[in-house]
Amino acid sequence: MDNSQVSIVVSSCDGYKDLWPLFWGFAEKNGYLGVAFYLVTDKPTDNCSPRFPAIYPPSPLEFSERFLFALEKIDSEYILVLLDDYMLMPNPNPYYLAEMVQKMKTYGLDFLRLTKGPKIAKGRKLAPKLWSLNLKRPYDADVHPFLIKKTLLKSILQMAGSDNIRLFEISFSKRLYESGASCAYSSDSFPFREAVVGGRFFRSAYSMVQKSGFYNGSRIKQTCGSDMSFHWMLLLRYLLPIWVQDFIKRGKRKKGMVFVSDAGVFMPKSKI
Repeated sequence: MDNSQVSIVVSSCDGYKDLWPLFWGFAEKNGYLGVAFYLVTDKPTDNCSPRFPAIYPPSPLEFSERFLFALEKIDSEYILVLLDDYMLMPNPNPYYLAEMVQKMKTYGLDFLRLTKGPKIAKGRKLAPKLWSLNLKRPYDADVHPFLIKKTLLKSILQMAGSDNIRLFEISFSKRLYESGASCAYSSDSFPFREAVVGGRFFRSAYSMVQKSGFYNGSRIKQTCGSDMSFHWMLLLRYLLPIWVQDFIKRGKRKKGMVFVSDAGVFMPKSKI
């Protein structure tokens, strides 16, 4: 068993190129050199490692267009999609990705979510740590680590047109649902730490970044207040029933606030 059927494709842009050495450093340190990596960015760059070749379009394109451009240059049947601010953690199983691909083949899956999330709408249990997904709820599919058939990803990106990453993410579940894809969730998660939110380092990740020796940029960490607010809201998403969250959102919508979950499966894009 090997990882030759999978390529890891890392989405980025020129504004986050200071994070690339951090990503490469953790990938090399924690044993991911047996998998083909590709970095997808928006502009020509020389700030790249030979082990992680960059793919960029001849002229600037939005997220969905440049990712589609990149897939034309990648031969693998399966794609693991990651973001540039992830720090890859050690995985004791060197054949993790190969085993995930085998599960996809065994159960006829097109998409496999590899991260936990708040209140995932799990369907039928397919195997230990593996459930089908009910994609009638937004955010069962997002841009946290997932494995997907290259053919399906190309189709979804073509549907997306010129979406930026935010529009792509909040419509992802909807498009998977409409495409009739067979989707599942694995609680055997891909090991990573998210390093950045809102352009700044999480305070909890900042010390790891500093100690790693991989980062030489000037990006700063979040303030205590911003960090606490973010984690408090995340905790509420886990703890509060959906009807309570909806009640709170109704009041905030009257003040002009828009929520990602407003882009439900059957909501037209014009109302996002």
